[in-house]
Amino acid sequence: MGSFLRVASGLCLAWTVLLLFGLDWIAAPEQQTHLALGMAHGQAVAFLVFAFLFWRAAGERQPNTTVIVGAAIFLVLRVATDLYDLLLLVDGVQGLVSLFDLVLCVALSVGVIEMLPRTLRPQNEKRAEG
Repeated sequence: MGSFLRVASGLCLAWTVLLLFGLDWIAAPEQQTHLALGMAHGQAVAFLVFAFLFWRAAGERQPNTTVIVGAAIFLVLRVATDLYDLLLLVDGVQGLVSLFDLVLCVALSVGVIEMLPRTLRPQNEKRAEG
């Protein structure tokens, strides 16, 4: 589970950098109104907080259930927003960023959801099996 959370943390950090410094790659200049820039900066801050939470949760010996479930919900919602972006909002080269994020988020969400039962199983059951 730790590796999935670390990759999710890296993805969040990449989105933070992209939203702060590379907005021209994902939005045309005429789409970058003051409101859109403000919302992008707010989302960058939220991604930075998620990156911190996921990285810290990956290093914990006893898994934090709330953060792991939050990571699964976060990744599934990212898949939904990326699909919406690809189908209705973006086109051309700008769609490649959403497509790459969609593929990565699908893989991470499947991995996190698949590992969830084993990670949250009580410690005494893990010792009895091993």
